[in-house]
Amino acid sequence: MQRLMHQFKYKATELGKQLGRLMGNDLRHTNHRFNDIDVLIPLPLFRAKEKKRGYNQATILCEGSLKS
Repeated sequence: MQRLMHQFKYKATELGKQLGRLMGNDLRHTNHRFNDIDVLIPLPLFRAKEKKRGYNQATILCEGSLKS
């Protein structure tokens, strides 16, 4: 799990989309409080970190959750 999180944090955006799909499915099917949620909004990342990584992990997760 630690290796997966490190890969997602620094390299693998496709992994993040898959994790986002899992997150979206979990929110829709296991917690009825989120049944009426239409969109997830990611928090911004510090500019220097986003520039270094090339992407915002929260954005990737949210994009993936829309596809579930």
